[in-house]
Amino acid sequence: MNPQTPTKQFDKFLSKNGLRHRKFHSLRHTSATLLLYGGINVKQVQTRLGHGDIETTNKYLHVLEEADVEAANVLGAMLLPTATPAEKDKKKA
Repeated sequence: MNPQTPTKQFDKFLSKNGLRHRKFHSLRHTSATLLLYGGINVKQVQTRLGHGDIETTNKYLHVLEEADVEAANVLGAMLLPTATPAEKDKKKA
């Protein structure tokens, strides 16, 4: 198979389905991120991707940290009462 075939087929797929252009290699990044987000061990993801160095795989962990912060913010917003504008005005007075 010509090395460009998967890339060309992926481009055609994106166009046909009205999807924004992405590099074929981005599927690899998406796979790693979703596996880690789904709870798969970093070492398993490293092996699956064929990374020789765990530090290469660790670069994907920032997504989990961002998701954790977002989850904490959502939970905080649900549990912590917020003052209405009228209540805020009373506190200022």
